[in-house]
Amino acid sequence: MDTLAIIEILSPLVSGEAYEAGASIDTPTIYVPVDRLVETCIALRDTPALRFNVLIEVTAADYLPRDPRFEVVYHLLSVPCRHRLRLKVRVAEA
Repeated sequence: MDTLAIIEILSPLVSGEAYEAGASIDTPTIYVPVDRLVETCIALRDTPALRFNVLIEVTAADYLPRDPRFEVVYHLLSVPCRHRLRLKVRVAEA
């Protein structure tokens, strides 16, 4: 499943959010607004077509001097569907 297909399924489930596809050569990547992270993860877990039920890794990157400075990166796995997904959340220094 590619990034745009995941965004198409996810967008109607999280009200008022426009997700941004991230550049990646290996894993579908979606930028998620920080205030919608929990709601997005619940939708990713509970939607039968997605079923991302494993958090593989959480990491972060520092892009000084960019603002927002940080990106928190979540790698998810859907065992039943055999899909991977990378979520990125931009976070300010404060």
